[in-house]
Formats: sequence, structure tokens, C-alpha cells
Amino acid sequence: MKKMILNLTRLLMIPLLLTALIFTTSLNSAEKKDYDEFKKAKKLIYEKDWPRAVAKLKAFQEKFSKSDYLDDSLYWLSYSLSKMGTEISERTAKISLNEEAFEGLEELLEGFESSSWVEDAKILRMEIAESLSGLGNRKYRKYLRSGAAADADKEGNVKMWALDALLQMDGDKALPILKKIIKSNKNENMREKALFIISQHDDKSIIPVLIDAAKNDKSLKVREKAVFWLGQMESEDSNKAIINMYDNEKNLQLKKKLIFSLSQNDSKASVNKLVSIAKNEKNYELKKSAAFWVGQMDNDDTVELLFDIYKKTSDVKFKRDLVFSISQVDSDDAVKKLVYISQNDKDPEVRGKAIFWIGQHDSVKSIKYLLDIYRKETDQKLKEKILFSIGQSDSKKSTAFLIDIYKKEKTRKLKEKIIFNLAQTDSKEAVKFIVHLAKNEKDPELRKKAIFWLGQSDSDEAVEILKDIINE
Repeated sequence: MKKMILNLTRLLMIPLLLTALIFTTSLNSAEKKDYDEFKKAKKLIYEKDWPRAVAKLKAFQEKFSKSDYLDDSLYWLSYSLSKMGTEISERTAKISLNEEAFEGLEELLEGFESSSWVEDAKILRMEIAESLSGLGNRKYRKYLRSGAAADADKEGNVKMWALDALLQMDGDKALPILKKIIKSNKNENMREKALFIISQHDDKSIIPVLIDAAKNDKSLKVREKAVFWLGQMESEDSNKAIINMYDNEKNLQLKKKLIFSLSQNDSKASVNKLVSIAKNEKNYELKKSAAFWVGQMDNDDTVELLFDIYKKTSDVKFKRDLVFSISQVDSDDAVKKLVYISQNDKDPEVRGKAIFWIGQHDSVKSIKYLLDIYRKETDQKLKEKILFSIGQSDSKKSTAFLIDIYKKEKTRKLKEKIIFNLAQTDSKEAVKFIVHLAKNEKDPELRKKAIFWLGQSDSDEAVEILKDIINE
């Protein structure tokens, strides 16, 4: 009996399940149709076909007035209208398109308060309000002011956008708000954004605000940003503040940021401070950073300043860093200083670094300097480094110099290094010389080396020579 009741219940459920299935399929089909239409409009937006996108979105809103994508369509219609406005020059039409876009955003914000597009809509509304204000419609300024006065914690991005726009039009009203945010707002990101906006404004009253934030803000991240923007000010006051802060700051990370900010202007005071840090700072990382940035500065005395630091330090590790800093200056004077170091420094590694960086200057003069050093050098390891440095040079003369050295060199190991360095170049002359060695070199070990490196070559001539050697 129970089995019969169960079967009967199942039979009675079938029509209900079918009805539900038909209803669901119908609903999914309707949803798919409006999504497909919306997708077509989005495709036109991606293609930046603004007029057709506007027409498609308006048709979508009429046809699918209860669609789940209605809020999306309102945002993208306003976006497309504003983009159309940027591409036309006629003032009346530009105003009309922007006003229509503005109204669409108002409809979205009033009718879809929980939409995921609310935040984007508020920012776009600010952009359009700024455009309309710039076109002479002063009534839209109130939206910039209300955006600037928004609750910073809830609508931070909107507030910042409004303040930025307002700053361009009415600095007297925006600056006090920004200064207040930097001074007392609890949100670290808000203070950071306010620093960025305020630093783009050319006003002397900004420098004390940046100095105060750099010295006193509770967040290290905000202090670092303030230090960075101080370095971009290029004023005597900001420069003095950075130097003073460095002398009194204990945080290593912030001191590195202060060194960078000093390097951002070529004032005598900044250069002198960096040189002083490189000479006198006890912390290795800080003096290394100072020396690096001296090498990056556009100053006629840079090479002499760095060389003076080099002569006065006994720290071998720091000397290697100074060699690099000198090498970053693109001048013959810098190369001459590297030549001096390569010949006179007591530490082989420092000399090796100097030799390497001479070769990176890619000039015939540099190669000649290396050739002269090679002839005078007695340390075989340093000679190998010189050969490598010549081989790494992009100078067209480097191959000729290596071949010339090979012909005069008597040490087999150094000759092997020359063959290797010639094989690393893309020079036809190098391939020809290695071919010559593969056929004619009397030293069997050197001939083997030449044959090996020919085998690594893509040259047709090398392939033929290898065939001939096999058939000998």
C-alpha cells in the first residue's frame, strides 16, 4: 500500500516539475536575450564606436526596461555620451551630450543605490561636472564642491577626484581642504592621495605642508611619499628641509628616500650633501646609495667628486661601488679614471671591475686603453678579464684588436680565451680568423678549440671547413 501511495505521489509531481522546468527555461531564455543585446552594445563601446553604442544602449533601455542590466546600461550610456562629447569641437553639442550623460548618471544614482556601478558613476559624474564647468556652466561646480566635502572614509575616491578638479579651477577653496586631510585625516590612503594632488599645484604654501608630513606623519609610507614630493619641488626651502631631515632621521629606509630626493636636483647644496654622505656616512648601504646617485647626476664635476671619494676610502667593497658609479658617467674623463684604477689599485677585484666597465663604454678609445693595459699587465687573470672586456665591446675594432693580440701572444691559455671571445662576436672577420686557425694553427690544442667553436657557428663557410677537416 505504501509503495502504491509513493508511486502515485511521484506521478502527481511530474506535471508540477514540467511546469517549473518550462517556466525556468522561458526565464533563462529571456535573460539570455537581454544579455545578448547588452553584450552587442558593449562590443561597440570596446570598438569606441560611440554614436552606435549610444543608439544601441538607448534601444536596449526601451526594450528591456526591467532588465537586471539596466543599471549597467545607464552607466555605459553616460560614459559613451561623454566620450562623444570629447570628440566634437562644437560647444553647444558638446554641452548637450555632457548634460545628457550627467542626467543618466543621476538616474542611476537615485534609482539603483545598491548597484555595483555607484562608485564609478560618482567619479564619472565628477569628470562630466568638471567638463561642463570648464564650458561655462557654473551650476555644475556645486557637484565638485559637494564631492570634495564627502565623507572621506566612505567616498574617498570621489572626494579626491572632486578636490583635484576643484584645485584646477579654484585653488583657494581646495587647498585648505587638502591641507586638512593631510594634517588630520585618519585614513592613510587619503593622506597619501592628498599629498599627490597638492604636490601638483604650484604654490609656496605647499612646501611647509610636505615638510610637516615628511617629519611627523604616523605612517612611514606617507612620510616617504612626502619626502619624494619634496624632492620634486626644486626649491631652496625644500632642499634645506631634506638635508636637515637626513641629519636628524634615524629610520634607514626613510634616509634612503631622502638621498634619492637630494639627487632629484643639481643644486650645489644637494651635490655637496650627497658627497658628504658618501665620504662620511658609517652605514655602508647609505653611502653606497649616495655614491650611486652622485654618478647619476648631470654635473660637470661628477667624475672628479667620485674619484676624490675613491682616493679617500680604504673600504674595498665600497671602492667597487665607486668604480660602477664612475662608469655610469659617459665621458672620456670617466674612462681615464677607470684606466688609472685598473692599473694602480691594490685589489685585483677592484681592478677587474674597472677593466670590465672600460669595455662597456663602446669606443675605439676604450679598446685602445684596454690594449695598452693588457700589454703592461702581468697578472694572467686580469689579462683574461681584459680579453673578455674587449670581446664584450660593441666597437667594430674589437675583433681586429683580439686578432692582433692572438698573433703576438705566446701563452696558450690566453690564446684559448681569445678564440672563445672571438667566437662570441657576430663578426665575419672573427669567423674567418677561427676558420684560419682550424686549418692552419700548428698547436693541436688550439686547433681543437678553433674547430669546437666553429661547430657552434651558423656560418655556411664554417660548415664547409668542418666537412673538409673530416675528409682529411
